Amino acid sequence: MRLNIIPASILLMTLLCAACSSGGSSGGGGGDTTPPVLKNLVVNFAPYDAATGRAGDFIFIAQPDKVFDEFGADSTDEQGNPKKLPTFEYKVDPESDLTSPIDGVISQVEYQDETADYSIVIRPTANSTWMVNIDHATNVTVVDGDTVTAGQIVGNPGPWDENFGRTELMVVDGATYYCPFDVFDDDLKDEYEGKVTRLMNDWEDFKGDDTIYDQSAMVEPGCNDSTLTD
Repeated sequence: MRLNIIPASILLMTLLCAACSSGGSSGGGGGDTTPPVLKNLVVNFAPYDAATGRAGDFIFIAQPDKVFDEFGADSTDEQGNPKKLPTFEYKVDPESDLTSPIDGVISQVEYQDETADYSIVIRPTANSTWMVNIDHATNVTVVDGDTVTAGQIVGNPGPWDENFGRTELMVVDGATYYCPFDVFDDDLKDEYEGKVTRLMNDWEDFKGDDTIYDQSAMVEPGCNDSTLTD
């Protein structure tokens, strides 16, 4: 997700969460500040198979420059100003299943006119200050108030072009955006870090360019930064 297109209602809801939350709270009546525990990365990662031209949900063809854009990747906003990407962004098979990365509650499903798709906001608890956002989804299978479990299918990617769908994973608390691996299940973290590393290596091999991702500078696989602040 490009930071400038996060729906204003979602950001407002985050900033006002402490005022509107009740029950199960911590810190003098505010919302639940317990971080979520991610158990997957929304889409399927797998080793690249030259026979199929795929790496799980990722389709390897000459375009685009990246099928996986890392957290903290250099980008620009709609006005051309430099910014850093506060999400994992995927360009995948448009028929891929998107799965909830956490056990939680659907806080908001919002249609986005500018991209003709939906934003799905999941909170680990109903009054949590944290949000896990699956942005750019279609064929959404959940509604506000639903309880979901990690791995449950919630939709398909949003439109991108004739070859790809697009979706993004964002983890945010207030005005701070987090590398997904900062809040990942300890028992699964090594496995999924390996999946991300393998995807980046496979993509660089496919493109014949080992400079696409500066992995030596990453704080976690796929994360150029640990946090970003709005």
